[in-house]
Amino acid sequence: QASLKEMHEALNMGQGLAVIVRQGQGANVVEKFALAGQLAWVAGCVESTDRRRRLVTLVEEGITWTEAA
Repeated sequence: QASLKEMHEALNMGQGLAVIVRQGQGANVVEKFALAGQLAWVAGCVESTDRRRRLVTLVEEGITWTEAA
């Protein structure tokens, strides 16, 4: 049985479109989509680490990747 994290790594998991924006701009983009009648949400974030790597977090599921899947 695959974990939720493994399923997100291997499957689309219902994501139709991803928009990557600068930190702090997510709410503005969500608002613009809402004005256009589209459902949108801030799904996660990317953070730098002291090891020259990135952390990617899927907020709603509480899943964080420390390296590429």
